[in-house]
Amino acid sequence: MAQQMMTSRERMLHAGDLENLFNALGDSKSFWGGVNAEITLVSEDPDRIGAAVKETIEAVGKNGGLILGAGLFVAISNQSTLYMIDSWRKCKDMYS
Repeated sequence: MAQQMMTSRERMLHAGDLENLFNALGDSKSFWGGVNAEITLVSEDPDRIGAAVKETIEAVGKNGGLILGAGLFVAISNQSTLYMIDSWRKCKDMYS
């Protein structure tokens, strides 16, 4: 249900580009990123943040080569950052 809250534009900003890179470069590379700070983290919506984290892990976390992150800036609340970390903790065993 949380994934339905994300627009297709948001999905491309989160995992779409990373997934394309993963498919092009294979599983021999690591990737850093995945959660769009300006759209998703600013929303302070735990469901939206959780959906972005899950989708990123599903897209490029298969080989353990994902450094989940977001470009953090002043407009991001501590709570949004904690939502992202909590979502990662809930998903971290998907490919371990």
